[in-house]
Amino acid sequence: MARQTVAAALGIAATEASVISTESREFADGSLDCPQPGAAYAQVITPGHRVLVEANGRRFDVRVAGTAGRICYRRKPSPEPQGDSSTRPLDRGAAAQADLALRLGVLPETITIIGVRRLAPGAVLSGCGEVCARGALPATCGMAVQLRAAERDFSYYALPAALRPCPAIASR
Repeated sequence: MARQTVAAALGIAATEASVISTESREFADGSLDCPQPGAAYAQVITPGHRVLVEANGRRFDVRVAGTAGRICYRRKPSPEPQGDSSTRPLDRGAAAQADLALRLGVLPETITIIGVRRLAPGAVLSGCGEVCARGALPATCGMAVQLRAAERDFSYYALPAALRPCPAIASR
């Protein structure tokens, strides 16, 4: 399905597309964790796969659930408001990347930042539980950082002055 999705988008035969990797996922909603601006999605856990497909010298992040596939195009990040760099998502992602590198005893370049998102009051992170109280101000809730190292995903809870892996990771 992923190869067919890319082939249809590029106007090529499915045999000209190659699957690079596949991973099973439980997506948080009907967007398959790749929402489009202005669209509404069913708020239900959706089982599927994240597939990396290569065609015409490009790589595509394809999300597949059931008999449907869609290419996940990443939107260009909007400019961050000026202010304390410790509250900018990219800075929090880089800080988590550096912390994980130290814990695993690897170079930071070998770790990929998969995503960074601001958390809302009542947010729960697997391995950490509720990280932001339901009555908290949104600006105080911090961010969730997703990383990948050595074919394994890691999550971090990031505040301006602190980082915490979820669940805890023993250092080497």
